[in-house]
Amino acid sequence: MYLILALLFFSVSLSLISSIIFLTIAHKIGIIDEPGGRKQHKNKTPLIGGIIIFTGFLAFPIYRFNTYDFLLYLLIFSTLLIGLIDDLFEIKAYLRLIFQVLIGYLLVRLLDLKLDNFGNLLGFGKLFLHGYSIFFICFATAATKNAINMIDGVDGLAASLALLPLSILFFIFYRAGAFDLANFSITIIGGLLVFIFLNFPFPWRNSAACFLGDSGSTLLGFVVVYLLIKSASMGLIKPVLALYLFAVPLIDSAGVISRRLMRGAALSVAGRDHFHHVLLDCGLSPRQTTLFILALGVVMASFGIILDHQNVSEFILFYVFLCVIFLHLIIVKFFDSLIRITIVFLKKILPY
Repeated sequence: MYLILALLFFSVSLSLISSIIFLTIAHKIGIIDEPGGRKQHKNKTPLIGGIIIFTGFLAFPIYRFNTYDFLLYLLIFSTLLIGLIDDLFEIKAYLRLIFQVLIGYLLVRLLDLKLDNFGNLLGFGKLFLHGYSIFFICFATAATKNAINMIDGVDGLAASLALLPLSILFFIFYRAGAFDLANFSITIIGGLLVFIFLNFPFPWRNSAACFLGDSGSTLLGFVVVYLLIKSASMGLIKPVLALYLFAVPLIDSAGVISRRLMRGAALSVAGRDHFHHVLLDCGLSPRQTTLFILALGVVMASFGIILDHQNVSEFILFYVFLCVIFLHLIIVKFFDSLIRITIVFLKKILPY
């Protein structure tokens, strides 16, 4: 426990130092988000979330650094670099997707990350992946990164929803005696806490000090998918439970993709059809929107953990999750009045 606290301290310290440095020089080197268009912020805001979080990772080599860790950090840094280039020059969507799939491929080839089966996902016995594990990991890597990027539309939201599964996985690793993974997770959490402090819509400030940016969203997507698959491959969680730990970004992405396909819109074009846009347009403030969606994430994660602890079958967990996605689609599409009535209630109980 003392080692974990020491790593958390060093992670937070490194991230604080990097945040001070890059908040000072971000405007000079051009890593900023300009206001205008669909954007709600009014000030030029540094896109340094990925740098802040990555700096927190650098506390882990204090504890351990070997060939495996070097390759892992090389992939993490590559992910950060691709995101920074995207922040500066706006990489085309298909190139970004190629890079994401390539990172997933390298996860398998360099780090030997694999998942043998999905468990009894469909109710007909274990669903083995055999040689298709690499295709699933490539898909999962791209999907997770894009899910975080897509939901990053309100201050504090994407980072908080990433912190949720990372925190749960930290406790799972610690209780299982997987201390290397627990120590790695705590350095991620340390950097993420510093960023959330600078980005979350707290009552005492009018705007975020910095944004996550594509560098931050792709970085968080990488570590979330890596740790979820790693924990499932080690048998520490059932694969289906990963859906519940990362539920809200996945459900939101599924909803957005489905609605855009139904109306024939391009998937890569930005729009105001995310769940947080619906809540904002119906009258919730950014702070209320973040708190409400984060609460939904906590409820979904808790629900999945409780059902899993009660030994509910994996296929039931999977079908329930599909039903939640379907329910989300139906409510957003056809029950606008129900959403507005709910929001009237939420505005009375959530802080401004």
